[in-house]
Formats: sequence, structure tokens, C-alpha cells
Amino acid sequence: RETRRHPFKMALIEEAGEAQGHAHAHTHGDKPCSGHDNAAEKAKPAEKEPEMPDLFKTARQLVMLPVLYFSNKMDWKNEFNSLALQVAFSVVAVALFAIIQLTLIKIAAKKDERRVQNPGFKFKDKLAEDGTVSYQEYDSARTQEVRLQLLMSAVIGAGVYLKWEMAHPLIAMCVMQPLSVYDLPAVHIHLLGKTGPEYERPWASAGGDNPLAAWAEKKNEEMAAEQDKTKTIEKSKDE
Repeated sequence: RETRRHPFKMALIEEAGEAQGHAHAHTHGDKPCSGHDNAAEKAKPAEKEPEMPDLFKTARQLVMLPVLYFSNKMDWKNEFNSLALQVAFSVVAVALFAIIQLTLIKIAAKKDERRVQNPGFKFKDKLAEDGTVSYQEYDSARTQEVRLQLLMSAVIGAGVYLKWEMAHPLIAMCVMQPLSVYDLPAVHIHLLGKTGPEYERPWASAGGDNPLAAWAEKKNEEMAAEQDKTKTIEKSKDE
């Protein structure tokens, strides 16, 4: 009866009820119930455990320190030491070139026409219409890249040794270049017959552990993408 006689009071009661409903919904949204808590916890992705560092790669970064230390203790002007270094350098260079050349022969003989998606800016001129290259083209190009690095290292190291009789470049090549060839997945696939997810193409770039090399490759990819964008805009304007 009170509310019928006083419609204004009835309106105030209704407004108060609506305000309580909004407040309850708000607090319910800030503090969900236990059922919602369990659902939220289940929805959260499981946190990945931190990966163990690759001890082999870590050791490789430091391998030259003891090598250079002990090489400084050697008398490289001694005829025997000098001859031993030259023989070791020649054997390592010939062996690595033979491994790479044999890998290239195996790649050419296999003629694998499966396709590699997103092979990288270095294959820009070899891309098919769908933006892919064949396994044969990809493996051959990556192997030739390592061969070129090996050739440059051998020529520079031999030149420095002959000009200034510095042994360090030859020693560095004897230690580091075999590791570079070992890192080439094509050697493992075509010579050792290995397969698995770690050999899926595209492979990591050569010198991927080198921050400077990684930065240079990233900049080259950005420049290539920018050039493609510019050409696309110019083509659309002409049309």
C-alpha cells in the first residue's frame, strides 16, 4: 500500500535494486567464483621449461682460446714445426674440399624436386611462381656457400702465412673450418644418410651463432622486402 500511495518512493526502491545488481556483477567480474578459477587455470598454457644450453656450441666459442695460448708457446720459425703446420693445413683443406665436393655430387645425383618454402632472400632469383625452390637447388646453394667460405679462409690464411709468417690464420682454419663443415646439414643428409626434424629445410644460416652475421642477414632480408614492396607499388601505379 505504501508504494501504491507513493509512486516516487517505489521508483527510488527500483533504482536501488538495479544499483545493487550492477555492483554484484562488478564484484563478481573482479573476483570470479571457484568454478571460474579452475576453468581459468586449466585454460592457461603450460609454461615451457627453460632449455638447457648447448654445451657443444658454448665450448666452440671458447675453443680457440687454449689453441692460441699453446700456439704462442710454439716456435714456428723452427723448421720442423713450420713443416708440420703446413702439412696439417694442407691435409685439412684438401679433406674438407673433398667432403664438400662429394656432397655436391650426391646432391646433383639425387635430383630431389621437393619444394622448400621461404628459402630466404639469397634465393630470390631462383624462386618459382609459388615462392619455393627445389631441395636440389637449396642444398646445392647452401653447400656452395660453405665451400666459398672455406676457399676464402684457405687463400687468406696461406697468403698471410707466406707474407708475414704468421701461423695463427692457419691454425684457426685447421680448428674452425672443420666445425663449419660439420654444421652443414647437407653433409649429414647426403653423406651420412641422416633424417629427422632437425634437418628440415630451410636451415639456419651459416654463422648463425655469430651476432654480426645474423644482423647482416636480417638487414639484407629487410632491404629485399623493401625493394619488393617498392616494385609492387610502382607496378600498381603503372596499371
